[in-house]
Amino acid sequence: MMRKGHGWAVITMAATLGLVGAGCGGGSKSAGHPLGDQAIKAVDAVARAGTFQNPLDAAPSPNGNIVYFTATGQHGPALLRVPAAGGSESTVAEGAPLAKPTGVALATNGERIYVADQQAQPLDAVASAATSGAILTVPTAGTPVTPHVLPGTQGRSPRGLDVVNLSDADVIYFTGIDPANGPPGLFQVSADGGTVITLAEGAPFVNPDSVVVTSLGVAYVTDQGAGAGQGQVFRVTGGTVTPVLSHLHLGSPAGVTLANNDATLLVSSIDPATNADQVLFLDLATGKTAAATKVVGANQNSSGGLHRAHGAAVAAWCDTAGAVYRIRFP
Repeated sequence: MMRKGHGWAVITMAATLGLVGAGCGGGSKSAGHPLGDQAIKAVDAVARAGTFQNPLDAAPSPNGNIVYFTATGQHGPALLRVPAAGGSESTVAEGAPLAKPTGVALATNGERIYVADQQAQPLDAVASAATSGAILTVPTAGTPVTPHVLPGTQGRSPRGLDVVNLSDADVIYFTGIDPANGPPGLFQVSADGGTVITLAEGAPFVNPDSVVVTSLGVAYVTDQGAGAGQGQVFRVTGGTVTPVLSHLHLGSPAGVTLANNDATLLVSSIDPATNADQVLFLDLATGKTAAATKVVGANQNSSGGLHRAHGAAVAAWCDTAGAVYRIRFP
């Protein structure tokens, strides 16, 4: 499995946590990479609520020039985009079949957008809890356009997703449910749709949310657990699910991404002491953690989706109360 390398540092923020497996410690540097606020060149608000409300997840184009995000538009659930350098947001898709879009990700070549929608229905389908949700897809060119259901994903109530490249073909990893028997889990499907592969399901998953995947095919999944302070991050590889972080106050959605050539994990979360938004990061080799609060720490209880660009030193982050940010790294 291949993903374009990212030799850039990451945003970081502290939280109450438990570390499983790796060592745990503080500090502002790890493996030569600056951590915390030192790692951030700038944080810029690229869109604010007005024509939209409640942005949930955001992902930059591979070159970092455009930020795509899910939100509530003027006419219902929407997928929007905005120039990363600033400007007016525009509509990519709005209304049915979008119903509850919670996750967004870009194809590695930037030509398609994928949306995890927990309640999406094909326009000709009869509403049914048993067939609720799907991954929807639209091209980045020629919008606005009606999204199409990705074949094979109907009825799986997807929440979060990540796109990686495997043997020169894009593959989607997503969290959702198994429609056959209902347990939550992590699944895989071709970016063109088709047969869905179960990577892990059932316990220890309780309420899996966002996912990010390394170039070696190791997945990291956030899980909301039973409530505030019960959030976790799991590592999934070879069908084995291992806890990596625990006792987290996660954002909703609990965005997660990787940086420093997959050496550092970022998790969108909330400081339990102050309720300030934060993104916790973890050095996966040493277990060291750090935190950054530049700009985003001014928001409270509204930490949302987080994705990096496939090929640029840029990430996108949502303040679910009403703003979308571009984060630039040195």
